[in-house]
Amino acid sequence: MANMVVVNEDSSSYRMIKQLIGTHHRVEYAEQPVTALDYVREKSPDVVFLNVDRGNGMDLLADMSREGRRASVVAMVDHVELRRIVDAVHRGACDVVAHPIQIRDLQLAVTRALARRQVPALTSNEHIGEIIGMSAPMVRVREEIRRVADNGGPVVITGESGVGKELVAGALHRLSAVGTGPFEARNCGALPESLVESELFGTERGAYTDAVRRPGAFELADGGTIFLDEIGELSLPAQVKLLRVLETGDYYRVGGASVRRTNARFIAATNGDLRVQMEAGLFREDLYYRITVFRIAVPPLRQRREDIPGLTHHFVRVLSEAGACDRAEFSTDALERLASYDWPGNVRELRNVVWRALVHARGPVIGPGDLVFE
Repeated sequence: MANMVVVNEDSSSYRMIKQLIGTHHRVEYAEQPVTALDYVREKSPDVVFLNVDRGNGMDLLADMSREGRRASVVAMVDHVELRRIVDAVHRGACDVVAHPIQIRDLQLAVTRALARRQVPALTSNEHIGEIIGMSAPMVRVREEIRRVADNGGPVVITGESGVGKELVAGALHRLSAVGTGPFEARNCGALPESLVESELFGTERGAYTDAVRRPGAFELADGGTIFLDEIGELSLPAQVKLLRVLETGDYYRVGGASVRRTNARFIAATNGDLRVQMEAGLFREDLYYRITVFRIAVPPLRQRREDIPGLTHHFVRVLSEAGACDRAEFSTDALERLASYDWPGNVRELRNVVWRALVHARGPVIGPGDLVFE
């Protein structure tokens, strides 16, 4: 059980947070922001919820952040405004939540805040803790993940390259009834046509020259989830074989004579439009309708710019903790430069730009001049 404190002149936020997570963690209330810093120094809470839109909230956030590891500070804002979010992250907030506070956003903020403190979080939300964002599109994505995760039906995840479709697939798996089972991911676009069948279904010894007996992805995923990324890259013959196993659960290893069976949950992803491919004769109609029971669309980063400061903060922490680079701080101007860029490579490109800036930074504070875009 973690210790938390809500700093706000209005006690309504405290009552709401206490009601939403009070059974999991100890939540206290600090009514006077002027004494909140002394409270944090004395009590050393794990998480501080601080309303930065009231009084000198931003200055207090900066002061608390300078206290080092005493607490992870979650900034509360009255309105989602990019400039305020940038400022809050720049001053040290580990996350930002907006009023009215939603339970799911609150749980995610707690999970990420406690991850910095290595305190056990709300386990049901650890599974989507890496899907970062307070924007309306990302709130919808997390809601859709929770809604369809446990139904067992096939899911197609759509979105541009680099938006995080495999993260969504992993969250769907972990929140599902087979979440403790295996998760087997394959990129169809990276599989040579000659190896697709053996990669998916396995091979028997002697099936072709130098062939050895080995299981395929469907066999390895039995009792868990199989995730096929860029499913639109599969050839029509491969689509026929995929359709059969999805409809019956039966398949043969390459060169095998005995039927094998799988009950793996199926998730696919594509950065294209499968319907357009279907109408062009490049994707089978029966397979299209077999796999698109549920669809989750992941938005490109340029459509959720308010999430960029939080993602940047996340990558700084992850990369520095992994030893990939030294930790540094992004200036407000640097965060605004990141938020104004269109990100054709989406979240993957943002991670690369952050990593590059951390490695080549000329000091502890990264400015706009330290950012190099592709």
